Amino acid sequence: TGDQEGQSETGVLGLRWMPSTDEMFLATPSGVSTPTDTKKRALGLVSSIYDVLGLISPLVLYGKILLQEIWKTGIGWDAQLPENLRSRLESWKPAVAAVGSLKFPRHLGLGKKASVHCFVDASEKGYGAVVYGVSKNTVVLLFSKTRVAPLKPISLPRLELLSCVLGTSAVDFVLKCNLVEVTEVHYWSDSQVALAWIKGAPHRWKTFVANRVAAIQRCTDPSQWRHVPGDDNPADLASRGVDSLEPLKTSKWLHGPSWL
Repeated sequence: TGDQEGQSETGVLGLRWMPSTDEMFLATPSGVSTPTDTKKRALGLVSSIYDVLGLISPLVLYGKILLQEIWKTGIGWDAQLPENLRSRLESWKPAVAAVGSLKFPRHLGLGKKASVHCFVDASEKGYGAVVYGVSKNTVVLLFSKTRVAPLKPISLPRLELLSCVLGTSAVDFVLKCNLVEVTEVHYWSDSQVALAWIKGAPHRWKTFVANRVAAIQRCTDPSQWRHVPGDDNPADLASRGVDSLEPLKTSKWLHGPSWL
């Protein structure tokens, strides 16, 4: 409206909103202005990033991965960080300080009906899920979720299966938001092993796999799960993390693979 055009940015659900352009962006985290030379300060920086929709989740995951590596050193809260970890944190901070430069449209532009596509992936460092809404002329990033890999090492196929479980919860969140009338839901993974587990009967597998396959099959039909080539999988960013904003500006992250 005419009144909105004169308004400055305002806060909503942890995000910033610019009424004049109808765009959302993240506020600059408060922790970015303080030194990150100790474990306590590193935790303060990562914790100050509030990304409720996961719009920059790969950037946040990178910080969480660094926190895990700091935790593994066993140093105290106020002890000085090892130089290699401190330098990696300092290299990451400029991207964190500039998160407000990334703008996302508030209006999805999907129309009344849309399909939902969820991409999942895992690496030795973490795993993640990215959800897109797709209509006739529009593909838009709706939501993303990431997790750091457990401290106790597990195999990559099992991490891929964890990303599939995460994907089902991410889609469940999106569906409960009732943004549009959803016509179809599709899940995409580049792990042939995880897809084979999902398409099989849970009792065929050992306990870890069986429990998670059963959880996935309670929420989805195995026919909804498909294979995507690794190069086309945008969730690759959500499983490895990024230390700059450039990957988050690409069409692959914002709109998924070109064929979507």
